[in-house]
Amino acid sequence: MRFADITGRTGVKQLLTSQVESGRLPHALMLWGAPGSGNLAMALALAQYVHCPHRSGGDSCGVCPSCRQHENLTYPDLLFSFPTPTAKSGRSSVSDEFYDAWQEFVRQYPLAPWQRWLELVNAENSQPVIRVDESAEIVRRITLGNYGESVKILILWLPEKLNPAAANKLLKIIEEPQPGRMFIMVSDNPSLILPTVYSRLQRIKIETPTVAETAGWLERQGFDSNTAMQAAEAAQGNQLMAQQMLDPQGEEKEFREMFQEVMRKAWLRDVKSLRAWSEKGAALKREKIRRMLAYFNRNLRLNYLFVLGDDSITPMMEADRHFSERFSPFITGGNVQEIMHEVDRASRDVAGNANARIVLFDFAVSLIMLIKKG
Repeated sequence: MRFADITGRTGVKQLLTSQVESGRLPHALMLWGAPGSGNLAMALALAQYVHCPHRSGGDSCGVCPSCRQHENLTYPDLLFSFPTPTAKSGRSSVSDEFYDAWQEFVRQYPLAPWQRWLELVNAENSQPVIRVDESAEIVRRITLGNYGESVKILILWLPEKLNPAAANKLLKIIEEPQPGRMFIMVSDNPSLILPTVYSRLQRIKIETPTVAETAGWLERQGFDSNTAMQAAEAAQGNQLMAQQMLDPQGEEKEFREMFQEVMRKAWLRDVKSLRAWSEKGAALKREKIRRMLAYFNRNLRLNYLFVLGDDSITPMMEADRHFSERFSPFITGGNVQEIMHEVDRASRDVAGNANARIVLFDFAVSLIMLIKKG
């Protein structure tokens, strides 16, 4: 991964490269940003830049042996740690056991969508985390000798997934690493990182690209300019979200259909259809149900704002807009908070392994009264 492969973010790229060239790059760095911000891609580009012996013009060369090894994720002094599911036997697992899946993930999904990682490691009904056994493996690997004179870099994806025991085991080596070692942590939600780890990291925010930059990126992928701009505006520049909005086989389309169906059936007080809807929703795996409910809350917010009539506040895709033109009048200050509360409650119950069919049916029935209340 080269910096040139990452859309925009010129200021962050210049900051990182200047720190490398001046010898001021911290030994414990966190690159953080919203999911889809490209924070993992930025970490990969930084590591490649550090290891490239022929870097120039603010980027790695991309053709030397070091760069080719980086592209293949095989450079000896580039290590990775990431959340993993519990093994089928019930024992803890470590990153090395899932390295083939990790290579596929990084190559196919450089924007690092969490749901794709869950699919690749067959963990959609569980929550991959970073456990103490993984921390012990990190300590072992980071203290091994370096390959030649290069800096040994460990990229830890999602430090917010470190459990307390795992985090505590890493504190000393993060604060006082051996010479020639560096940690790059990549976070989607730094507020969830344990304070003892967070306080030891120098933090750099990775902003999402501008709407214009994301629209141009989509056009280079083959989308026409109108579609690209509409998706970029609806996603507010977030490349991952825009990409998902334009995927005809993706979750966005499925979630939109589920949202519109449950709202229509609740308005009609069609309890039989709501029961069928809950059965269909329960067939999704746990983490996918939670992503669907998060989508519901986002759309409820957009529909509430839609009545203001300001497209800059409520940018939408056409498929969402057509529905919202008819539906939004029923989402008002009198019911929006209660409906979103019910969505949040359903998500918490599903996360707690409650029966998804019962949870979703209870949510759907609650909508009957709440929509009318608006």
